[in-house]
Amino acid sequence: MHTTKALMLSRSRNPSSSHVLVQLPGAMSLDVVKRLTALRGHPIGMHNEAAMYLLARAVSHSHKVLLTAEGADEIFLGYSRIFRLPFDLHRLALLAALPDVIGRPARRYVGFPKFKPSEFEFFLARYTYFPQAEKLVLATSAWRKGIVHDAGPIDLMINAYHSGGATPVERKRLFFVRRHLPALLEIVDNTTMAAGVESRVPFADHPMEVPLLLIQRDVPDHLSC
Repeated sequence: MHTTKALMLSRSRNPSSSHVLVQLPGAMSLDVVKRLTALRGHPIGMHNEAAMYLLARAVSHSHKVLLTAEGADEIFLGYSRIFRLPFDLHRLALLAALPDVIGRPARRYVGFPKFKPSEFEFFLARYTYFPQAEKLVLATSAWRKGIVHDAGPIDLMINAYHSGGATPVERKRLFFVRRHLPALLEIVDNTTMAAGVESRVPFADHPMEVPLLLIQRDVPDHLSC
């Protein structure tokens, strides 16, 4: 199995392809984060924004437009930890039927939450990089008061998630298309433009996106794994 780096290096040795390896030391340097925050007027929203900015800045020396695969995971159901949610909900229901003395260690063994979550709670735990429960474990008493402010955005997410369809497959698919993808593409545009480069996202182009969404609409819950 190729890692991203191994695949990239193997392709760079192909004489028919032109490949430039860009080293990004200090991709999460505080200076870069401060610059991006100042330009937007709000905190950065993705874990790889600083690296994306530095890569775009390196590209800007020779090109002004670049193609990026951002948006492909959202359209092609690439986040396996999230898009296998219906399958995991089925497994969770089976484990929930067991007595706690057996079910609790079994849930922990397969990486499920210790508690018995609702569908949305399970989705949120997989969706967020830093779940609220982990924040509370690490938080000081003063920080715990600030975390309460998560309640507003979470309420908005609950409404957005449950308005997406009648099945878990439809709900998570439409959440990503309607809520996640527009925000992601805005971040990509802002980050690359901060380096003077215009990004294009061919995987999120309308002629490709619409047929794929129609196909995904007909995927049964038990096959979404």
